Amino acid sequence: MTLAAMALSAFAGNNLIICGNHPGQIYFVGLDSTQSYCPILYYSPDFGQTIQPRDTAHNIFGIPDYGTLLPDPADSTFYRNTLTTSARLDLTTDGGLTWDSVGVPSSSDWPYATGTTAGEIYHSLGNQLERSVDYGRTFAPCSTLGLPTGQGIHDLALGITPGEVYLLATDECLYYSTDFGEHFIFLNDLWQTWNIQPDARLLNGATPGEIYIRSGFEFTFLLRVYDYGTQLDTAGSWLLGYDVTSGFTASRTPGEVYFLHLDWEMTPGGTMYIYHTTNYGQDWTCFTHIMGPYHVPKAPGASQPSVFSCKVYPNPFNPSSVARYELRAASHVSLRVYDTAGREVRTLVNGWRPAGVQKVAFDGTGLAAGVYLLQMEAGGDSRVQKVVLLK
Repeated sequence: MTLAAMALSAFAGNNLIICGNHPGQIYFVGLDSTQSYCPILYYSPDFGQTIQPRDTAHNIFGIPDYGTLLPDPADSTFYRNTLTTSARLDLTTDGGLTWDSVGVPSSSDWPYATGTTAGEIYHSLGNQLERSVDYGRTFAPCSTLGLPTGQGIHDLALGITPGEVYLLATDECLYYSTDFGEHFIFLNDLWQTWNIQPDARLLNGATPGEIYIRSGFEFTFLLRVYDYGTQLDTAGSWLLGYDVTSGFTASRTPGEVYFLHLDWEMTPGGTMYIYHTTNYGQDWTCFTHIMGPYHVPKAPGASQPSVFSCKVYPNPFNPSSVARYELRAASHVSLRVYDTAGREVRTLVNGWRPAGVQKVAFDGTGLAAGVYLLQMEAGGDSRVQKVVLLK
């Protein structure tokens, strides 16, 4: 594997988008219109409708040097965890126009957590939690009393009140601190309760007791956990029809969530899709930017997908329902059902179907009550429908 390919692989696995301090304000790592596989930083003041390039961050090898973006509550201030040059944190206070190296933590890997108090960063290494209050220049250990002995720290998120820390341990259990990581209490076993997978990642929420979890096995979703780890919903990510492997963030405005999807090209450029919702994913708006020698923004809803309707009725249902879909042209159709952990539980259709209206039954016998996600793929397009099985 080439150095560029290695960097790109790591780059694609990290979180690429963060919110500013005002509704609609985002910073994200996207595609360069002049070089292949060279990500650069962009800024948008209007939910992604218009974008402005800010910075290229290539190291001495010419490799993309963007890892994870980390927010800070100070205006125009955030961090980047550099990917290839060294294990360091860089800080910008002018929206990404200029950068200063502020520190070298014990490790450059996940997890980090920022965003509640200006200059505050949490970072873990194994089972040790560290906290900085000076923008990452120095770190001090936290006591982490209450965590099981020997459990590693898989990921972190912060609450909206200073001192609140959510910690996902390597045993898939969620813990909570109100005193800056000195003491933790158990909230929930995410594996036993919701089948949350071991590769889950946490994101800060915007209301008391709220965080987001990115998780999945065969298909990855964004899940919203609220009421301090006792309630869960799918945050509307099932409407996107994408495998959510990176590029999600929630703003400080309740219900406002963003998703960034990048289609890379072998030649310079590609296509960037910026989705946002202001009602926890019940509706999504998409702004599309085709990056090449000339940047071409596309209006929302300009494309005409092959699959233009897919409905399930009744919904909720017990024990069976009918999926009705309509094709613009004959196509190979895949219609599969997943649980909220991203595991496939039913295959309803997998074959060639003619144009027109089609129907297929979904029998929920033998499945547990709860939310399921019906994904349909045809002609290169994808749709996802949430269904609820009652018992």
